[in-house]
Amino acid sequence: MSKPSAWHTLVGLGFGVAGASKLLAVRPQAELFESWGWPKQSMQVIGAADLVGALLLVTGRTQKVGAALL
Repeated sequence: MSKPSAWHTLVGLGFGVAGASKLLAVRPQAELFESWGWPKQSMQVIGAADLVGALLLVTGRTQKVGAALL
């Protein structure tokens, strides 16, 4: 099992924060999706994918799957 690098951890943290902000419908995220004409459900699905991808990215065995998802 490979150990995640600092780069994988940093990128994973960024995607994790972005995903959480979408799931929680933080105002800037909600306004951005609204400006695109996308429904709140799309924002939540993308946020969930961000979080799952981030978790997979920082886990040694699943880095490639996480990167592909993101």
